[in-house]
Amino acid sequence: MQCQSITDVMSSESSVDGRTPEGEGGTLRTWTRRISGFFAVGSGDHDTRDGVWNNDGPGLGMSPPLSVDSAAKPDESSGAGGIAREGATATVVAGSNELANVVRSGDPSAIAKLFDLYGTHVERVLIRTLGRDHELDDMIQDVFLGAYRSGPNYQGNDDQLKAWVSRIAVFTARGYLRKRRRRWWLRSEAPDELPEQAAADASPHIQEVLRRTYSALDQLDPDLRIPLALRELEAMELAEIADACQCSVSTIKRRLQRARKAFERLAKKDPLLRDWLLEDEQ
Repeated sequence: MQCQSITDVMSSESSVDGRTPEGEGGTLRTWTRRISGFFAVGSGDHDTRDGVWNNDGPGLGMSPPLSVDSAAKPDESSGAGGIAREGATATVVAGSNELANVVRSGDPSAIAKLFDLYGTHVERVLIRTLGRDHELDDMIQDVFLGAYRSGPNYQGNDDQLKAWVSRIAVFTARGYLRKRRRRWWLRSEAPDELPEQAAADASPHIQEVLRRTYSALDQLDPDLRIPLALRELEAMELAEIADACQCSVSTIKRRLQRARKAFERLAKKDPLLRDWLLEDEQ
């Protein structure tokens, strides 16, 4: 199945139920786990380490797509169902349609709530697939503004909002990759600007490995690069990647197999990356 248009991506209902195991790409999988270990990212959507996506101090120079103060603010607490509040952070209550209804209504507060819930997730997906770029903030804005504009067509419930936003993020990443097709990672990036990197562990050697890794990824077709980054760097399940890319799980498996082979071919041409691959094969 081919990936769908932006209209289809933004209006279709999510269905991420299955978890599909995968046993391919052992060498690359081990290597990318080692690389991922140098990223300081929490697993939840509310990780505000270094102020990232905290509305009181978004971090990284980023501000919410719409002012949280200017949007209609939800109650600080809710009864049964609906949007629960934990301090200043919204959470989705299983089985609820309250936030989905707000999204469909076109209420400006919807974009602030989606940003509060999924800002970190969207940033992480974009960084994993693209590397950090000076236009990253614009891409994040595009994702949430796209979600806001397409909200009236949303057909899911609250539980499916994250998958829906993920699809929009993947579509946005694919569009930027196809538009630019240039080296995101190597362009005017200083060592201390590497995305989400744990400073204590970031030796110059690791910084160079990360640069060359994204340089190799830049040479892959977006339809191969995006699933590879989501699987190996973001550790997403195959069913989640398939849903985000609007493709079947079998299609994602085929693309991952091709992407791993292509990436390993490129890596083996680079002395530094080749050494990492050989270490994992021993």
